Amino acid sequence: MNNSMKHLLALLSVTFSATVPAHGPEKKPALEWQPPVSAFDPSGPAQADTIKLELKVRGDTLKLFVTDSYGDPVDVDIAEARALVSSAGKTTWFSLQPAGMNMLSGRGEFEQDPAMRVDITLRLPGRKPLNRDFRPFQ
Repeated sequence: MNNSMKHLLALLSVTFSATVPAHGPEKKPALEWQPPVSAFDPSGPAQADTIKLELKVRGDTLKLFVTDSYGDPVDVDIAEARALVSSAGKTTWFSLQPAGMNMLSGRGEFEQDPAMRVDITLRLPGRKPLNRDFRPFQ
């Protein structure tokens, strides 16, 4: 074997030994230094878990309509709701019962007053209780 052939073999062995790690099994990523991954994306679209409440008052009856962030009805068949109505110097509590696909309704002893305030507590299965206050005539 001549010198040029030895140089060629040496060059090839160096070349192949350098490329073997690049094509060999990949190293597993070191996960111990990475921060935990959060599913919350504040820049994303409105969350489907967001609940919107709309209150209607007619006479001595309150109707509460429950929708999600997209305006779709939320099933309230097994929901629990209570209303605290402060009106004309009186305060009264009463329950709201499911009265349709996404509506709860209840009757109480209150008068419609421009300064009327209605505080609603809504409990839906699998969710934290929601508390909202409404000023229906302001």
